[in-house]
Amino acid sequence: MLSLDRNSKWVIAVVCVLLLLGLSIRGYKASTFEKYDHDDLISFLAASSQLGHYHQFIDANAQSPQWLPSADWQQFFAVPANQSAMDNWRTIVSDLQTHDIHPPGYFLWLNSVIRAGAEISPHLGLISNVPFYVMNGLLLFWLGYRLFGRPQEALLALAVWALASATIDTSLAARQYEILTSFTLASTLIALSTITQARLSLGAIASLVALSFFGFLTNYQFLFHASALSIVLLIAHRQRLQPLVIYALASLLALAVALYLYPAILEQSQTVSEWNQDRLTDFSDRLKNALEEPFKFWIFGTLV
Repeated sequence: MLSLDRNSKWVIAVVCVLLLLGLSIRGYKASTFEKYDHDDLISFLAASSQLGHYHQFIDANAQSPQWLPSADWQQFFAVPANQSAMDNWRTIVSDLQTHDIHPPGYFLWLNSVIRAGAEISPHLGLISNVPFYVMNGLLLFWLGYRLFGRPQEALLALAVWALASATIDTSLAARQYEILTSFTLASTLIALSTITQARLSLGAIASLVALSFFGFLTNYQFLFHASALSIVLLIAHRQRLQPLVIYALASLLALAVALYLYPAILEQSQTVSEWNQDRLTDFSDRLKNALEEPFKFWIFGTLV
């Protein structure tokens, strides 16, 4: 570990400067927003537990279209005052399963941020993501230090994370990217520690399974990361069968519980299923979406 000696104080100072610089850039860019992004609006509707009411309103108005005052639209971004946090969460889960394709993890967090007093605004995405941005910067720095053994490479990784345009954009979006990254980096660090210590302890197993559980309920694609980590653990601990069996059984149990709590990936509503089917027929659109993210997030970082 890094000790607080004279040589490491400059590293801590640079880490703080990079995090603050990245946060300043994010804050400045958020201050220039003049309109809401479509995905952010959906997030605000869901986190306000109003997504279902909004769709009912739209369907009813479609029968007899009419101009409506802005107050009628703004009501969909207000958390019902007569509902408890638990009632909000139940409504959010139900609305997402009926009208969306994403799991509820981030939207439950965003609901907590709104209930804590944050106003619906173009800046709310950044406000909800700031704790995870800072956490991700620290986790990424520590991961780089563990991998390379020197602070220079870890600081470079942190600089890319803090200053790259793609990661800045994800910090500003009221979506699940930052919190998903936290689960990804934390689970990678734990897996790395089991390899360097040549031991898959029960504590590490419990931590990995818990992160997989919450990661899946934040974004289904976390399963790709969890599967990759499982392969790494299998290779690293192939001679220790018992902890691997425990890890596999615990992971399957966690996934089963997650699917039981939120079965939308298996039992999507007819509306969402038809929407997905329509998009699948547009091959060029799906190909563009499949290639866009790797180029946006991986190529820049790899070149640096």
